Amino acid sequence: MFKKKKSNGSSFAFGLLLGGALGGVLALLFAPKSGEETRDEVANQYRRLTEESQDLVESVCDHSLEMIDKAKEIAHTAQEAASKFLDGERDGR
Repeated sequence: MFKKKKSNGSSFAFGLLLGGALGGVLALLFAPKSGEETRDEVANQYRRLTEESQDLVESVCDHSLEMIDKAKEIAHTAQEAASKFLDGERDGR
């Protein structure tokens, strides 16, 4: 059977974050501002990107934990099914 690969949006969020960072850097480099204004802008962009990165990491961790729980459930169900099958084989069914 073919399984459709699910996209969880993490790659999109990473691309968005990377594009935002690159756009911010280019804007700072080509904007006609004083040194102090540029430094303030860089500091603000750094803070914003740090917060967004932390949010992204948290989201990926949460999603990973959900996937681990789902894998544990599937493994438990498979173990129960295999146990029932083997018990039936032993009983001569």
